[in-house]
Amino acid sequence: MSNISKKKTAILKYITKHFKKLDPTGHNIKRYTDMLTGMSDVEFDRFMHAMKKGENQFHIVLPNMTERPSMSDILEVADATGTELFHRIYQTDAATGKRFLSRHKYPVFDLPIRRLQQFLDKKLSVADGDSKIDGMTGQVTGDDRAAGITNPEIQAMLAKGLSKTLTEFVTVRGGNIGAYGDFKQHIEEHGSVRLDELEVTTKTRSVVVAQILLEGMHLQNNIAEG
Repeated sequence: MSNISKKKTAILKYITKHFKKLDPTGHNIKRYTDMLTGMSDVEFDRFMHAMKKGENQFHIVLPNMTERPSMSDILEVADATGTELFHRIYQTDAATGKRFLSRHKYPVFDLPIRRLQQFLDKKLSVADGDSKIDGMTGQVTGDDRAAGITNPEIQAMLAKGLSKTLTEFVTVRGGNIGAYGDFKQHIEEHGSVRLDELEVTTKTRSVVVAQILLEGMHLQNNIAEG
């Protein structure tokens, strides 16, 4: 076994030992095993030098709101790998401008933060009405279409637990003509509406159309039955 192969084996053993605590599913262990074993000796050497310089890092990827490592396991792995999660922080007093070091330690993390492009002001508009409906999707179209929602926005809202808001956006306002009609009627008659007040017996038009198109190709499906 070459020197590089020995290093690969040692690195994979190190990853497996600690990742088992953070991700019992083994998905991340497999991901790094496939990645490292697929590297040539030159690629592996370059990768490890980048790790030493801090340009690369090992990352745990977990499905949002499904797999959650326990705090005790996180602290145990951090201690075993020599990772300091808690630090005393320098702060500046707003009144005096003096800088001081906190008495207690606080958790400090590097977090990726991205701003959704859909929040830009230039993408906002006001529609004249909502009478123009696309026959294929059941959604407002043309000049009456004021806004839309994208998959990244849906994922962001789902991560915040806004399930009721998503139901309104992607179902009631997203092409379910019957539900939207009931929705409008409640607002016109009572000035407000709740989702549990709607008598939804229809499906989102795009789902129904998709089922019809598939059946037209002789593909049996249950898309509109969910």
